Amino acid sequence: MQRSCAATQSGKGGIHRRAPARQGRNPGTGETIDIAASRKLGFSPAKQVKDALIAYSKADDGKKVFSALFSWDGIQEISPSFYDDMKTAAALAGVDVQGLANATPKPAATTAAPSPSKSP
Repeated sequence: MQRSCAATQSGKGGIHRRAPARQGRNPGTGETIDIAASRKLGFSPAKQVKDALIAYSKADDGKKVFSALFSWDGIQEISPSFYDDMKTAAALAGVDVQGLANATPKPAATTAAPSPSKSP
C-alpha cells in the first residue's frame, strides 16, 4: 500500500511527496512505456501566489528587485509538463538524474567569522 503525504495552507500552496506511476512515451520509437511511481518533494504555490509574483515581476519595482537578486527580467508561468520529455529521455537513456544529484558533492559548509560586538 502506498502512502501519500501532502500539506496545504489555504491561499499559499502545498507541499507534496509522491509522484504516481504513469504512462510515458519513448520519443525515439513512439512506444508507450510504464514509468514507476517515485518519491519527490515539491511545492505547488497557490494560484494567488503565482499570479501575485508574475504581476510583481511586471511592475517597475519588481523588475528592479528580480534583476538585482537573480539577474532576471521577469518571470512567467510554465506548463507542469514542460520537463516531461526531458525526464523521459533521461530515463530511456539510463540516466539516473536523482542518483547523480545525490552523488554530486555538496559545497563545504563555511564558518562565519564571529561578528564584532561593541564594548561598553
